[in-house]
Parts: sequence; C-alpha cells; structure tokens
Amino acid sequence: MSFIDDIVIPGDKGRTFMTSVSDPEELSKLKNAVLKVNGVTDVSINTEVFPTEVHVIADVVVDVESIENEVNGLGFHLLPKSNL
Repeated sequence: MSFIDDIVIPGDKGRTFMTSVSDPEELSKLKNAVLKVNGVTDVSINTEVFPTEVHVIADVVVDVESIENEVNGLGFHLLPKSNL
C-alpha cells in the first residue's frame, strides 16, 4: 500500500468506505463516531448499495486507521474502498 491508500485527502473528493451496518440507528452512531475524528468535516451514507458506502470528507489529511479505530470502538467495521 502507498501513503495515498492510508489517508483521506483534504478537499471535496474525500474517501469512500464500506460497511455491513444497515440499521439506521447504528448508521447514525457510526456517522457520529467518524465525525469525532479530528479533521473530518462531513460524512454521508449511501444505503442504496451493498455493502453500505460511507463517504468521508476532511479539511486536513486524516489517517484511515484513526477512522477505523473510532468505529471499531463501537463494534462496527469500515473498510476503505479501493481506488481501482
């Protein structure tokens, strides 16, 4: 993996993650957990696809691992979607 694979780049493009969480209440908890990560400014969730997509926008470079760790604390998992 490269440095780019391990971060969320600041700006409008952001980064998309995948999760198997589908319950609206759990998705709300997941969203709030991701928003707690320093530098994350917006989180949108697409439940129209499976697995559910979580799109994260940041205003500074954010380490993917810090997002994963915040969500893992709730018992959920987020996996970065491949750029390929």
